[in-house]
Amino acid sequence: MFRLKFEETILFGFIFAFGLLALAGVLSYRRTTVSMRTSQQVIQSQVILKELETTLSIIEAAESRMKTYIISGKENHLQQYSSYKAKIHDQLKHLEELTAKDSIAVIHVSELEQMFDAKVDFIASVMEMRKQGRTDEMNAALEIDSDKTTVDDLVEKIEQIKKDVGQKLVSSEQKSLRISKQTRITLQMLIGLSLALLTTGYFLIRADIRERRKTEQKLLYTTIELRKFAVHLDKAREEERAHVSREIHDQLGQLLTVMQFDLKAMWSLASPRSQNMRKRIKEMDLVVEQSMQVIKRISSALRPPQLDDLGLAESMRWLLKDFCHRTKMEYSFTVDPQDLTCETELSTILFRILQEALTNVARHAKASRVAVALEQGKGELILAVADDGCGITSQKISGDGSLGLVGIRERIRPWGGRLEIAGLPGRGTTVAVHIPLSTKECNA
Repeated sequence: MFRLKFEETILFGFIFAFGLLALAGVLSYRRTTVSMRTSQQVIQSQVILKELETTLSIIEAAESRMKTYIISGKENHLQQYSSYKAKIHDQLKHLEELTAKDSIAVIHVSELEQMFDAKVDFIASVMEMRKQGRTDEMNAALEIDSDKTTVDDLVEKIEQIKKDVGQKLVSSEQKSLRISKQTRITLQMLIGLSLALLTTGYFLIRADIRERRKTEQKLLYTTIELRKFAVHLDKAREEERAHVSREIHDQLGQLLTVMQFDLKAMWSLASPRSQNMRKRIKEMDLVVEQSMQVIKRISSALRPPQLDDLGLAESMRWLLKDFCHRTKMEYSFTVDPQDLTCETELSTILFRILQEALTNVARHAKASRVAVALEQGKGELILAVADDGCGITSQKISGDGSLGLVGIRERIRPWGGRLEIAGLPGRGTTVAVHIPLSTKECNA
């Protein structure tokens, strides 16, 4: 339950951290968009200011050429004035386009155009008087409506527009700086909080991994100790079996042998006429004989004498023969090399493995034939048991349900051995045990 809560907490923390990063990205995108829009406004204001400066310089140049023409009457000055007038019209149109989205600036530009048109009309009438030689009328007109005042009005209007645009420029720049500062602070806070959450999650996960490793190491140590204990227990059990087997064989066997001798003596002493007595002695002798067979069978089950007297290969042959005699199966047994011998402990383990394998055949295989092979290969000893029974499924091969297979694995684990199982449904099963050997463990 704690593990589930811990994992949910970590997951929630990571989701929250990534959510903050996503929020930071969205805010950054929106603030960047606003900042770009503000920057465009700043750039546009700068362009308007530049165009106003250009317009002002052209108006001043046009005024200069107009005065020169009035004084001198030269046509080249008139042509220059006309050129400047056309440029001023173009500049005013351009300013009108640039300020189209600013209602106040549009009004100022419109007023500037009206003032310029009025000035142009006045200058046109004055120039016409100059061409016709009506000097007195021209001077009177100039005195009535001084051109200087009108040009100053144009300059004043342009300066007013420049002032308004400049204020908007300063406001836009301040807004841009404010947005940049707010964006920087917001991003720093969100990223800092996200990093704090991610760092906390990292250290929590790291601590959890260390705790799991400690638990795994403890579990591994416990498992190793249990396996060592199991090996020791199995060895002690084999020694106890051998001891009990010898005690049964020696002590009970000796007592029953004495009883047989006593019964034979009683038979010889009994009168031929005592039929009941001789019958009773014969029955007792039969019981003693059966008891000796039972003792022999129990003793062999506890510790086969063949394993000590005849060696591993012959003990396996005897076990296989006895098994097939009881189960009515056919069998084959091969040993390679023929003079293969192993140390006592390994021989006992292989003998017990064969017992468990044959028990599995009897319980599950439904076989009619079983083949056993004991071979010494390159650096390893191989014991293979094959049957022609119903086979085995892949689920059973990979599973741990069979106690017999589990027992085999546990027996060979201390020796570094491995268990291989092959088979198909309806085509029999082969169980092979591979045990790496040293020269001291097995000799040919």
